[in-house]
Amino acid sequence: MIKIASLAAREIFDSQGGKTIEAELFLADGKSGRASVPAGISTGQWEARKVSADQAVRETQGIIYPVISKREFIGQEDFDKELENFPCGANATLAVSLAFSRAASTLSYPQELVFPKLMVLLFEGAKHGSKNLTIQEFLYIAETVEQGQEAYQKIKDYLRNSNYPTTVGAEGGFSPPGLNDEQVLEIITKVLGKNSRIALDIAESSRENQPPLDYERLVKDFPIISLEDPCLDDDWDSWIRLTASLPDTMIVVDDLTATNAERIKKAAELKAGNAAVIKPDQRSTLTRVLEAVKVAKNCGLKTVVSHRGQDTNDPFAADFAVAIGADYVKFGGFARGERIAKYNRLLELKNA
Repeated sequence: MIKIASLAAREIFDSQGGKTIEAELFLADGKSGRASVPAGISTGQWEARKVSADQAVRETQGIIYPVISKREFIGQEDFDKELENFPCGANATLAVSLAFSRAASTLSYPQELVFPKLMVLLFEGAKHGSKNLTIQEFLYIAETVEQGQEAYQKIKDYLRNSNYPTTVGAEGGFSPPGLNDEQVLEIITKVLGKNSRIALDIAESSRENQPPLDYERLVKDFPIISLEDPCLDDDWDSWIRLTASLPDTMIVVDDLTATNAERIKKAAELKAGNAAVIKPDQRSTLTRVLEAVKVAKNCGLKTVVSHRGQDTNDPFAADFAVAIGADYVKFGGFARGERIAKYNRLLELKNA
């Protein structure tokens, strides 16, 4: 049995200068765990309900702690079941759930670690960066952290030598003015080679008043192997048609499913996508996130563990991705401390 000794919560700043919650949970045996919860700049309508940071802190201290204090729990599922009874924001319950997991070491690694491939952010636009770019993220598929960092640096050197600014957007991707979507794809292909593998996060639901993209032509003209959120998050028919028309391309659901086990199952059954983004903060507890992972894997979908636009220095996403055997991770560009923290955690696990 795992006995709770105490629980603390506080407000901290996220990567956009906003506020979020950090929880720290202490067990009777002296062990403790700390966790913070990120949030998205562009969010899907099916994500779990969050509250403001100050309200999340009040709910943690005033609603959750008085009930769980001095209680004993069998494990993560038992603890999370109790959390789900509280009328609290998902950011409050998830912070406590993850803190419990760390304190009680409920998330274990497989005996032989298999590390995910990386979707390394090179350029970003739309709500995350330059408005000249209608596509939200342009990513490079790397086998290792070192390979990803090298690709990122090559793009940076090219931009600097071509007199483009190398300032970055919300998640560490370059965001120079004056370049459009296709020019960025041409630069990536030129610098990293025609055999490079590119992933795009279209974020179609955020492409307001933009003409539709010709995905079949883009995949033909550029080495694109993955399209995330290429359709609106309530347009099941378009998802089904696109998945059928591009059988050799990863069609990645995010806003459509929002780490929800039932929606992931529906997408798999309808063949609306063949890969699923897993964002822990989209659900209310670690147990609910693991349910989504289990459904995705059982349905044969690839899994992509992702950070968020408003993130923190907490490297939980890296630990989680390795623990569940994720196929891919999205941690942003090789810039900004909250993104580097996750890459460094992957290196730490690899060299342990």
